[in-house]
Order: sequence, then C-alpha cells, then structure tokens
Amino acid sequence: MLSIKSIIFFSTVLILVLISSFPTAYAFAHYAPNNTTGNSTGMMMGNASISSNVVEIIIVQHLIEVDHLVNEGYLTISETIIFRNVGTQNFTGPIYTWLQDDAFNLVVTKNTMAMDSQGIAITSFQVDDNIIGWDDSIQSSMGMPSMYHLDYMIPVDPDMEKDGSIDFNKKITVPATVNYHYVPMTGMYALIINTIELENTRITITDGDGVEIEPDLIEGANNLKKYNWVSPSFDQLCIKIGESKSGGSSTILYIGIILVIIGVVGYFLLKGNGQKEEKVNREDEGTGVYEDEDTAQYNDKEEVLTEYDIGNYSLNELKTAKKAVSRVLRELDDDFSSSIISEDEYDTIRSNYKKKAVDITKRIEMLEKEH
Repeated sequence: MLSIKSIIFFSTVLILVLISSFPTAYAFAHYAPNNTTGNSTGMMMGNASISSNVVEIIIVQHLIEVDHLVNEGYLTISETIIFRNVGTQNFTGPIYTWLQDDAFNLVVTKNTMAMDSQGIAITSFQVDDNIIGWDDSIQSSMGMPSMYHLDYMIPVDPDMEKDGSIDFNKKITVPATVNYHYVPMTGMYALIINTIELENTRITITDGDGVEIEPDLIEGANNLKKYNWVSPSFDQLCIKIGESKSGGSSTILYIGIILVIIGVVGYFLLKGNGQKEEKVNREDEGTGVYEDEDTAQYNDKEEVLTEYDIGNYSLNELKTAKKAVSRVLRELDDDFSSSIISEDEYDTIRSNYKKKAVDITKRIEMLEKEH
C-alpha cells in the first residue's frame, strides 16, 4: 500500500538526513540495552550485543496506513518505522513493536532510504501475544537511519461491523519492553496516520482512556485523510471507523449520554454545589440543578464538572468522568454534522467540554504521579 505520497515522503527524509546534523541530546531507552554505560570492553544482555558506551534508539518517524476497504472483513495495515541510534556505539539485537490482537500475515522488510528500494525480508519472532520483534543492527549517530516496513491484516469484529464500527488499536509505548521515544527532525512530524474517509464515514482517534486525541495537523485530499503529530504524548491510540449517524438516532443517544453523566457523577456534583464558582443557578421546575451558563442555552438540565469537583474527585471518579465527557464530545460532533444544533451553540458547548477534558486529564496525571 506504498503510495506515491509515501515515496516522496521517504525521499524527503533522506535529503534531510544527509544535510542535517541530528542532535545527540535526545537519549531515551527502548529496552535493557539502551542507556547502558560502563568502562568494560563489552557485555551481553538477552540477544542484544552492545558496547561499553551508550546505545540510544529513538523513532524519527512512524507512518501508519489503515485501509478498511481493500479486503472486505479485514483491516489492511502498513506501518513504516524509521529508527535512529543517537548513541555513540552501534547497536545489534532485537527491535520491537506492538501489534493488535489477531494480527496475521505479517511481513517485515528493511528498506534503504532511497526511492527505488525494494526492501529486504526480515524474519520476525513473537515475544508475547502482542509484541513482535526482529534482530538487526542500527548504526550510531553518524550512520544512516534504519527504516522498516510492516504489512499485516486484522480481522474485523463481526458484531462491531454490524453496528457500523471498526476499530484499530496501536500501543506506541509499552514500558520496559517497547519504549522508543518519538523525536522528529526539525520541521517533520513524528507520527503520521493515513486513513480513508468516505462521505458517510467518520474517523475518530482516541487514547487508551477513550478520550479523543487532537492531531497537530489534519490534511486531506479526495477520500484520503492524514493526521500528524510532532511529538505524541499518548501511549496508545484507537482509530474508530464508523458510519455518520442520522440526526434522530444521534439526538436520542446524546440525551441518553447526558443522563448517564448525571447518574454517574450527579451525587458528587450536588455534594459540592455550595462551593461552585462562576455558575448560574438555573433551577428548572424545582429540580435544584446548577448549570454552566454557556451550556444552559443548549440543554437546561445539563450539568458540567467544576474546578472544585475536579480538584476533589478520586482517581477512579475522574477517569469515569473523562470517558463520559469524551463520549459527549463525539455525539456533539455528530449533532453538528447533522445540523441539529447551530454553529454558535456547537462552538460554545464544545469549548466548554474540551476545557473540562483537559483539566480532568491534568488532574489524573497529577494523581497518578503522586501514587
């Protein structure tokens, strides 16, 4: 599935590698051999042979192409990963990546950084249910980057496909096993995802907690959609390929999600209502529900987490609220696409919920660090 765009992309990378000097300050580990120092003449660890100086493997660029149309009932995946060793010594040993459950027909090839490269087949091995690896050598910082191409297929879940949804999952960081950091060259993107988005198709990309991930840049031509990140901060991504929903069903589902939010966090919201800030007391038919002024113009009975709530929730409560807010954002997008709500209403409500999602995420990260 290597397109003309991909060929041009790899040629550009080659030119930049040849004319630029990559800084060696970006030193991160991917496995035990990385970040290894000492004065001995050499050592062995697993299958990896390393010298006494530091070996530091990073990912310069990672391209993932997802095609759900070419093979009915299957996802056809192509990954191109460019590794670079910014350490002072060459590396020889296993290189790893993570594949989704049930991936099959895997073919791994090593390509040179040239337009006419045909690729050299490499034998891969299974580490566990999801992690695969292959043995190779990556030269130190003065050498050329190593580019690998992975082609494989994933069967589509029949139940999910029946419901109009197809999922692709990719863990880009698995601590202690697959932990290459993404460090792009200046002016380049580290992670790129190519998808096919038809008129009746909607692509959603979320992290491991189900929260929608905003790319640094979205590009598109015809039915092709490209999502770009300079430095991805998430450990896992999920690409959900679904059908655009009709207005009626979307409205019902959206109302249902609002009720779920109220049911899950309502008690805690009401518990802290005496200390809520910048809220308007909009008591509707004696319910005593407090609401955000911006959101109230769309739904008089909708409740939004306040800074006080976020600051006092437990870690599990915050994760539950984070998933709920993310679902509301997705359904809000559907309502806007179906012209159920105006652009002004959409911008106001989405801005409010996006801020809450960011605040919740920051609080979760702080609590996890404390634990």
